[in-house]
Parts: sequence; structure tokens; C-alpha cells
Amino acid sequence: MDAATNTPPPPYTDSPNTSIISPSNQPHAQSKRNYDVIIVGAGILGCALAATMGKQGRDVLLLERDLSEPNRIVGELLQPGGVKALEILGLIGW
Repeated sequence: MDAATNTPPPPYTDSPNTSIISPSNQPHAQSKRNYDVIIVGAGILGCALAATMGKQGRDVLLLERDLSEPNRIVGELLQPGGVKALEILGLIGW
């Protein structure tokens, strides 16, 4: 959470090929207009897909309408099958 603006940081990505766009950071959307893949929704699947495709060298645009934290429990528990899926995707340790 950014103390100055009281907004959460954008979802983490270490791929130079992945751009994350939300209403709060739309000016960044103007920097590039052509992408190999556009993913709508930065939930669990959208983020995993964007990270994986970005690591493969594709130019990815990940769109999310709201980057604020939801007012409910989301993702506090990861079952063993989910951990295995993240390992297969190479996303453990991010």
C-alpha cells in the first residue's frame, strides 16, 4: 500500500514484456498500442497467464478495472495443487 496515495501497488511482474493497465495508471497505456496478447482481468488466472506469456517473450497487456484490495478474503489459502501449479508455471518465489 502506498502511504501517500493510500493505493495498493500494481500486481508484481518482473517481465519487461508485460504491461498492467488500470484506470489509475492509464497514461501508461498510451506508450504502446500493439500487443501479442491482451488479457482482461488481473485475478489469479490473468496474472499467471500474463506472467507466463511475458516470460515466453510475448508482449502482453493485462487490463484490470480496479487494483484496490477487495473487502473480502481472497487468496489467503493456497491448496497443495495450487502450489504445484505455481511451481510448474515458474511463479514460486515472486
